[in-house]
Amino acid sequence: MTRFTRIARTLTAIICAAIVAAVTAVSASAGGSAASARLTPPGDIYTCSWISQHPAEAATAGVTCDPVVFFMETGPASQIGAAQVDDGPTITASPDSLCNWIPAQPTLVGQGVYAWSNYEYADYWNFAAYSSPYNYEWYLQLLDGTNQYHGSFSGSGTDSPYHEKKNLGYTNRRFGGHNLSSTPTHWYVCHD
Repeated sequence: MTRFTRIARTLTAIICAAIVAAVTAVSASAGGSAASARLTPPGDIYTCSWISQHPAEAATAGVTCDPVVFFMETGPASQIGAAQVDDGPTITASPDSLCNWIPAQPTLVGQGVYAWSNYEYADYWNFAAYSSPYNYEWYLQLLDGTNQYHGSFSGSGTDSPYHEKKNLGYTNRRFGGHNLSSTPTHWYVCHD
């Protein structure tokens, strides 16, 4: 290695270090580094305003305010015997059921926001909302986005009633909820 090559490499390293330092300083002065950026909304409530400003994070969280996105969104199928992957913490309600919060805790959805689970290979679904007063629509969708089952609930009280759909026949479905209330909410969803 010639002396010129060593000097060029040293200068390149110094310039690279200076660029990294400058970028870090600009990021810090603009409100923080990328590593400290929030991936969830303030107050842990997904709102249409936050979703419109953070479309990638909203898609990852499984939330939208756009009905076209909600009804046309499709995803990978679960298969018999495949390891089940769910949003949120997995909580066993019975030896055979997997239950999760949609969206994943601690987040809630504000008025007008849709939220959905992963597709799961199951023939039983049970779900309820938690945040009174309740006013929401619910869906069980097939892989092609078809709403196989749909309903709505409006009322108040300590808990909304559980909606139970059983003996549906095993196929891939996902749960979807649409909050119509001004009260932020989330759903506790079980499938088997």
